[in-house]
Order: sequence, then C-alpha cells, then structure tokens
Amino acid sequence: MEICKDGLTTMKIFEIPIYFRSRDAAKSERYWRCYDYNEIIGWIVLEQRLNAIRADHWMVLQRPCVGLIRKQFENKGKLFKVEVGILDNQGIFLKLKAALQDTQKNSYLFRYHLDLNAFDRLGPYINWCSLFAEGCT
Repeated sequence: MEICKDGLTTMKIFEIPIYFRSRDAAKSERYWRCYDYNEIIGWIVLEQRLNAIRADHWMVLQRPCVGLIRKQFENKGKLFKVEVGILDNQGIFLKLKAALQDTQKNSYLFRYHLDLNAFDRLGPYINWCSLFAEGCT
C-alpha cells in the first residue's frame, strides 16, 4: 500500500504493458529482438482507490519508435476510473475490460499495442471485491 498525493491509501493491482507494435508485427521484421523488453514503450497501472479502480499510464519520454535505447518513463496521469459501486467480481472485470478496450480505440494509444493477455487470463479469477471494504456484493 502507498499513500497518494491526496492522502488516500492506494494499492497497485495490475500492470498492463504498452508495446510499440504487436508481437506478430515485430516477428515479421528481418531483425528479431527480445520483444518483451525492447518493444515496450509504457504501462497502464491499475490501482485501487476507495471505491474505484483507477488506471494511470506511464510512457517513454522520447518519441515512441522502434529500437529505443536508454528509455526513461514518466507518469502521464489518469486514463480512466471505474467506479465499483455494487458490482460483483465479474461485473468489475467486465467494466475494466470495456474501459481498456475503449482506451485502445479512442485515445492516442490507438496506434500502439496494449498487451491484455495476462489481464484476460487472470482477471476473471481475481477477487476484485476483496480489495474494497464496502460496496461490493
């Protein structure tokens, strides 16, 4: 648990990598590099905040392109916030999934690849409601 700027406690739940391009697109190039580390240009960090899950994102300081070296990242701020309310575990997961898909389509991140594989595999098994003291069913 961490204390955020507004004095509230927050807990990091999940990190979703942002890649310059998809794994398939990178493999089709002549020079294959270690994709998982060389192609990454940012992260989406899901954090628990009171009765909501907030998604902040971190991006490289340099202009995202192929083959960046000595990457430095900065916090670009909030992407979205999902209010938990009276949702159950499946409802929270589906709402987060929809928000991530909407972000992929309707933000400046549309040109990059959000790797949702781990989130899709593990998300349905996370007890989202246990992260909140009240509000979940």
